[in-house]
Amino acid sequence: MHKEHFQAIKSLRCNKQILITKPNRGSGVVILNKSDYIKKMGCIPDDTTTFLNMGGVHVHDNTAKTKQ
Repeated sequence: MHKEHFQAIKSLRCNKQILITKPNRGSGVVILNKSDYIKKMGCIPDDTTTFLNMGGVHVHDNTAKTKQ
């Protein structure tokens, strides 16, 4: 990475409105509005073609039933 790019990312890191992360595939840097990222991540569990709603955690949590 060029020195100028590194300095630009370093200055953006101070902004709490911006999220800096790595891409899913390949190498590089992804810079997003934090609110856009949260909105996109909130939509993922609602995708019924990918995920099945199995009910609340209390239905499938067997921790309390485990004998010691």
